[in-house]
Amino acid sequence: MGIGFGACSTPTISKRIITPRHFSFQTDSSQVVKRAKDYVIRGSVLQMQELYADAILEFQMALRYDSSEVILYAIAKNYALLNKNEIALEYARMAYHKDSTSIPILSLLADILERNDEMNDVIELYEKISALEPDNHDHIFTLAQLFEESNPKRSVDLYKRILAFEEDETTLWFLSQLYRNTGQYTNYIETIERLYALNSDIRVANLLVQGYVNNSTYKKAIQLILPLEFLAHSDDFENLNSTLTEALVDLPDSTLQQISTLDSFLFQSSKHISADWKYYFYNGMLSERIHDTILSEIYFSKAIQLNGSSIELPLRLSGFYLQQGKFLSVISLLQKFTSDFPQEVRFPLFMAIAFSSMNNFQDALPLLRQAIQLDSTNFDAWTQIGIVYDHLHFSDSSDAAYEKALQINATSPLVNNNYAYSLSVRQTNLHQALTMAQKAVQAQPLNPSFLDTYAWVHFQLGNYDKAMEYLEKAVEYSEPSATILEHLGDTYFRLGNQNKAYEAYKNALVKSPERHSVIERLQKLSK
Repeated sequence: MGIGFGACSTPTISKRIITPRHFSFQTDSSQVVKRAKDYVIRGSVLQMQELYADAILEFQMALRYDSSEVILYAIAKNYALLNKNEIALEYARMAYHKDSTSIPILSLLADILERNDEMNDVIELYEKISALEPDNHDHIFTLAQLFEESNPKRSVDLYKRILAFEEDETTLWFLSQLYRNTGQYTNYIETIERLYALNSDIRVANLLVQGYVNNSTYKKAIQLILPLEFLAHSDDFENLNSTLTEALVDLPDSTLQQISTLDSFLFQSSKHISADWKYYFYNGMLSERIHDTILSEIYFSKAIQLNGSSIELPLRLSGFYLQQGKFLSVISLLQKFTSDFPQEVRFPLFMAIAFSSMNNFQDALPLLRQAIQLDSTNFDAWTQIGIVYDHLHFSDSSDAAYEKALQINATSPLVNNNYAYSLSVRQTNLHQALTMAQKAVQAQPLNPSFLDTYAWVHFQLGNYDKAMEYLEKAVEYSEPSATILEHLGDTYFRLGNQNKAYEAYKNALVKSPERHSVIERLQKLSK
């Protein structure tokens, strides 16, 4: 019989938990109906007051007069609210046996079974619920969620079924995450685009920009970000800008050149006023990468103005200048900050590297000595001073510096290679040089400079076949330098192959037309 849910006062009764058992049907008299209804009303009020144990007692009293599925459902519901899942499941099953088409009963039974991780049964119940109410999108949505792990394709189809009726934000969001979690990134981005068309929330824009970046569709990211400079909050625009610029600065030149809208993006972004030096720093790096030096200097100047007392900007910017080969900019920048950070070893070190890169070893040397005074265990400082002494032909000092660097890092491929090459040129300690050169090649077997050093040590030891083997590898793996080609010519000559030697020398001269040693060799072979 149908029992309505209303409200009335609740009498004080003693609490007693009654386990489910089968009750015989009562005589359908008006008095019986009234008693059952009174208990149900009191139980409903207690349930609304979140007094679930008290509500159960009232519903169990009603059960003495009416064993309908409605009361069994109410008892199961309150036990479930108390997290007493086992007994809740018993009552829910009893209700289900009385009415296997009741949506509330099926939903409650599914909820309890889900707590017990009986997912196959849960899915079966929601399949039935969805069949009973095929146009109810809530049921379809729940079923789609249930299938996400076990059957993602079915889940996608169910989400699409909802979206065929209307573009729903929640459904689009869950569908997008399902696409992302299953590696369907193109579908993920398309779904986020649909979501953004419905709701241009900045958080969705962030996801979309990140998706475009991950998918290398940078033009779309730029098209999305540019209008937001005037529409979004300053911090939100800068977050979007940073997501894009931090990805772009690491791309190769060939890729950047293909992004035709990049210059207009950087120009437009320069109009934005920021309080964060990193905004200007990343846009400046990107401007420099596309060779817009005027714009990059505007960005970098603003970054420096905002920097304050942080050491991060001068170090990062000087490191970037070194990578770009702007050595004078490195020196000029760090000289401005040296007095603010007198104990920072990287300042004299970076300036020394800049001077060395311009072959100005005399100015590099005192800076490296200063760096070592600041930190006598700095590996990079000892490495660089070894290189400088080597170029200045202070062999003893160079060897001592390399030895010190190897005490700090014995496996360094660079130091092992440079030290070995220095020894091979001087034809000194060649077996030690061979060991070090071998370490460098083992660490970086495709490095042409390391292969050349290893080959040249073998050459000095008279192992010409071995030298030729590694020099030919060096030529094969990269565009060879004039030095490598000259060494290859020398090796061919020692092996009696004058024609190949002549070709190698000619190629070396193309690389370095003023190389006198190569000119002399060619003249001798031409006689």
